[in-house]
Amino acid sequence: MLWVARHNYAQLQTPLTQCPFGFREFDRVCYPGELTRILATTAAYLQERSRPTDYMAVFPYQTIFGIASRRNVAGGVMQTYLVSGEYLSRVDIAGLERAAAPAGLYLPNGEYSGAVDDVSNFTRSPEVWLWMFRHYRSEQEVFRGIFGLQRDDSRAARTAMQLQPLSVAARSHPIDTRSSRLDLGDPTWPSDGADFLRLRLTVRYSLWWKLRKPALLMLEIERADSSHDRKPFLMEPNVSSEVWFYPWDDAELAQYFDPNETQWRLGPRPPITHLRLLVMPFDWVSVQPDVIEVQSADAVRFSLTP
Repeated sequence: MLWVARHNYAQLQTPLTQCPFGFREFDRVCYPGELTRILATTAAYLQERSRPTDYMAVFPYQTIFGIASRRNVAGGVMQTYLVSGEYLSRVDIAGLERAAAPAGLYLPNGEYSGAVDDVSNFTRSPEVWLWMFRHYRSEQEVFRGIFGLQRDDSRAARTAMQLQPLSVAARSHPIDTRSSRLDLGDPTWPSDGADFLRLRLTVRYSLWWKLRKPALLMLEIERADSSHDRKPFLMEPNVSSEVWFYPWDDAELAQYFDPNETQWRLGPRPPITHLRLLVMPFDWVSVQPDVIEVQSADAVRFSLTP
């Protein structure tokens, strides 16, 4: 700590008058050059499309863009990356509705919006994502991997959701070991494709989970092209809950904000051929669930009417 004090004292004696090499000034602060360009570009986009008294919307959690653009950030939960479950999602959406932000930003999983604990931002907060999808359309890619959004409430009335039940048996799966694999079988994936996969589950725990912590849960997905993936997810213990998955590359989710539905499904989408649930402890503190109840499984497709 002594060297830190000496460094700070030297800074007071000889303060910097310009940013060091590799840094650029933004709002009287020196940031790495790339970050400076991102903040300046996104701030200009938001300021051009909103008034100083307006809010800005952002998904999933980068409130720094509100600070950079001098706009309040819409929502009802300060740390939105922690939103999980029906209650907190309702609180967050209520804040978004009150703010009615005219513009916003969307950052799919990637360089600027990494998944917290490896749980996809979409799977962690599907209700919030779906609300944004129904109320905003993309306008342009403001910066590489950062998409500008414009408020468009007409999408809510024009968006239709179609469900197709999958051939996954509704049953209770006793968990006998701390690491378990539950075979859900071969779902009958729609021949015309789908956008999302939705499960309704209840994970039963003993009271020990309140003193320790639940186990890690994953959905293992196999596809017709022999590719496979593991999608971690969170569940509130002992509560029947919906869990949403985008079964391909989460970066493609930005396409759904396009005003033209033909642009939503541009990437390769091999059908889903097999599903498994994996239960694994985070560490020795994790509690093994007693039972996982699978109540339903659906393929979900959205459409946008003219």
